[in-house]
Amino acid sequence: IELDRNQTAAESMMRSDVMVTDISGIIFDYAFLFEKPVFLVNAEYNLGGYDVLDVADGRVWDLDKSREITRIIKPEEIKTLDKIILKEYSNSKIYADKIRRIKENEIYNFGRAGEVAAAQLVEMLHGQNAKIL
Repeated sequence: IELDRNQTAAESMMRSDVMVTDISGIIFDYAFLFEKPVFLVNAEYNLGGYDVLDVADGRVWDLDKSREITRIIKPEEIKTLDKIILKEYSNSKIYADKIRRIKENEIYNFGRAGEVAAAQLVEMLHGQNAKIL
């Protein structure tokens, strides 16, 4: 166990085998970049700040996906967290496969966003130049 005091968590995430966290965007940073297991403590969602009422089915993508790629730790399991982590870590390939499927099927241009955005900007500039001429 390590308490990370760095301004960014990248170095600690790289060195770690698993992450234990509450609801946070770092779940996706860690899972998508390192494809390692994430343990989610206190998975009660406060939907304040989400415009859930505007969504037909009331579902929020990041909350749904965080349930898919994490092992949720119930309050009564905290005392045995070490055993749970050891057991689940032995299944880390299952987590990595789930994470890869989400990246491939639902995250567009993962690892290529800069390249794609630059190409789109060049295309837009060429289109504007053509209209000016």
